[in-house]
Amino acid sequence: MLESITAVAVLGIAGVALISALATAVMTSGTVNDRVEAAQIVSRQIEYAKTLAYQAAPSEYDTVEVQQPYSVTCQAASLAEGNQQKLLVTVYKNGQSILTAEDYKVNR
Repeated sequence: MLESITAVAVLGIAGVALISALATAVMTSGTVNDRVEAAQIVSRQIEYAKTLAYQAAPSEYDTVEVQQPYSVTCQAASLAEGNQQKLLVTVYKNGQSILTAEDYKVNR
């Protein structure tokens, strides 16, 4: 009888640990997918902003189209060199920032 109770307890503990590990994996997978999608949006946005006409900073460049629930902004800040500016691209999911990246644009 004691052996049966011990075996059931060990199996119960192992089951709880397995379920906990699976739940963590599912949550992490969602976060990784968001990061990958945000990185792709940032890359597209930076490439797109570099094709647009140079705007005097501070300004915002037009943005690429993204699927809901994502959104993106692209702001330009001036640098000491008059013909360069820093681009700040931020990707949001449901209104919360999930990734920010910087790059540079040159007035050619």
